[in-house]
Amino acid sequence: MKRTADPTYEYTRLPSGRCIRLLNLHPGPPGFRCELVPQSLDLISSFEAISYIWGDSVKSDSIMIEGCSLPITKNAYEILAKFAPKAGTRVLWIDAICINQDDDIDKSQQVRLMKEIYSSASRVIIWLGNPPEASLAHDFFSQSNSQFPGKASDEAHVSSTTINDKDLGQLEFRKLLQHPYWTRVWVVQEIVVARAAHVYYGDKFWGWRQFARIVRALLTEEKRALLRKMSQLEGLRVSHFVGVEKISTIDEIRRRYRKQHHDDLPRILINFCDSCATVERDRVYAFLGISSAATDNTLMADYTKSDRQIFEDVACHSLRTELPFLYFSFAGVANGIKADTWPSWVPDLKKAPEIRLPFPLWDFGKYTASADAKPHIRILEESHQIAVNGVIVDEIAVVTDMKSVIEPDEAAQLRQHGRFMTKPAMLAFCQRELQRHEEAWEIAKQRTQKTYTLNGQPRNEAFWRTLLCDMSSNPIPSEFCSNDDYKEWGQLVNTLLQGLEMRKGRPTDYRSEDQPNLLQDGTDIPFLDLPDLTCFPLRLSLSSFRRQFAVTKQGYMALAVPGIRAGDIICVFSGAETPHALRKDNGAPDGKYRLIGDIYVHGWMDGTYACTTLNISTFAHQF
Repeated sequence: MKRTADPTYEYTRLPSGRCIRLLNLHPGPPGFRCELVPQSLDLISSFEAISYIWGDSVKSDSIMIEGCSLPITKNAYEILAKFAPKAGTRVLWIDAICINQDDDIDKSQQVRLMKEIYSSASRVIIWLGNPPEASLAHDFFSQSNSQFPGKASDEAHVSSTTINDKDLGQLEFRKLLQHPYWTRVWVVQEIVVARAAHVYYGDKFWGWRQFARIVRALLTEEKRALLRKMSQLEGLRVSHFVGVEKISTIDEIRRRYRKQHHDDLPRILINFCDSCATVERDRVYAFLGISSAATDNTLMADYTKSDRQIFEDVACHSLRTELPFLYFSFAGVANGIKADTWPSWVPDLKKAPEIRLPFPLWDFGKYTASADAKPHIRILEESHQIAVNGVIVDEIAVVTDMKSVIEPDEAAQLRQHGRFMTKPAMLAFCQRELQRHEEAWEIAKQRTQKTYTLNGQPRNEAFWRTLLCDMSSNPIPSEFCSNDDYKEWGQLVNTLLQGLEMRKGRPTDYRSEDQPNLLQDGTDIPFLDLPDLTCFPLRLSLSSFRRQFAVTKQGYMALAVPGIRAGDIICVFSGAETPHALRKDNGAPDGKYRLIGDIYVHGWMDGTYACTTLNISTFAHQF
């Protein structure tokens, strides 16, 4: 129904406590009638909660309540029209209508109850829209689930016969995986706490368990072929992989939650840092109820607070957890924090989707840079600073000029097609990668010993281990076979360049310092297979993505966050898994620094260095 000249509906303030509004839907005319009724969560018998995306924020439609007009969005109106009963009454909860979105006090009270609202509902309706060909996606899901039961022969069958760019069912399937619903912050909690959840796409629905099982199956080795083949079809975007991963992650959290395990809030925020929120503080509030921070009163939803206040409260909460420095990988000058506007130790969640962050070191393996030392942190709330015990162990001496960066036009190709589409783009990427590694290797030869200090490794081995952050497909350290893998990676890049007929001469061989390997022939080899998460090139890309190779004054090799520079100091905080880079504040007294970010220093990550220093002297650093 389009807007009318009727008087606008005015919300009445709800009593404090566990009171919410429910929307009663009755048959028309015309279509349906609405009634907004206050109810106590403790007394409600049955209702359904809607999980959806707002879409266009323009309130182009309206509903009538008590003779007054309430403007609502097009998506909200379509949902009401879809689920309006033919007879009787249907009781719904939908945030755009049941919360007064123009009243921060009402919004704060209701958001605090959001977890209980969705967990109390008889079912959660996940609404993905009603496109004309939605039924084809259901057919495709049914076929893929029954046709590929997980046998080893599936991949060949999928690759040869299953995928067809003319198949409308596959196109609808891809649309579903690319649906913006999976990128919204609130949907995670709404699904995780639901007693029962039904995924509606058109007139049909899946139960969540069935839906998630089918999607998770696409991540198994046998069924990756389906996604891999689909990635070659014209028009497909890499976002379908993102959809699969988001759905799988939500399901994992849901299964842990149902076993009474609540994930740490900082870890959830990092996992969903690229999700979207209409209101920035919802990047925190959307996950509170399903995290271990649900009972922390300092984080209670309050829309009268500024974004900075809320984000600083989260950082303080993180510092009180068992892994207090985990959240530091999301903060620091390298992550866009400016000295004059924001504390360097507080992540700015608003910038997370825009800044292409290096992958956090704690995600690569179990590092123990401070050995068994316990964290000692004081929060200086009045000055928005923290004091952390730790030891300054070294200083950056030299940094490479080049970071591992994919140019915007190349990133667009990868997002759209999952691969480089032109030889010039592939060439440019390979040339930069080779140049970056050659530059790093020259610095390593000039600034480090042939036999690496602390562990006695040959310099070339220490070099490739540094570029990998000593990461492997198993717990660190990396298997020695990665030595040959790195050599083969260098040969692969050179082969590509030769195959493109744009580079002549000898390729660099990082396995040996004396015997470069001359490749005799060049062929155009696929360089990046995105779905293969265990391949060496991808491990190398993950570890060094947006990191700069550096050497310290004491001759240690390091991988640092972007923006690191000579003179920055390296500190091991007591209780931290990894070292961190700090920078002296201009004009600040001794002992006051700004956080730059985490840093991998080869030979320090297992506590070897910390054991000889941390127990002797520690210093409190404020930043």
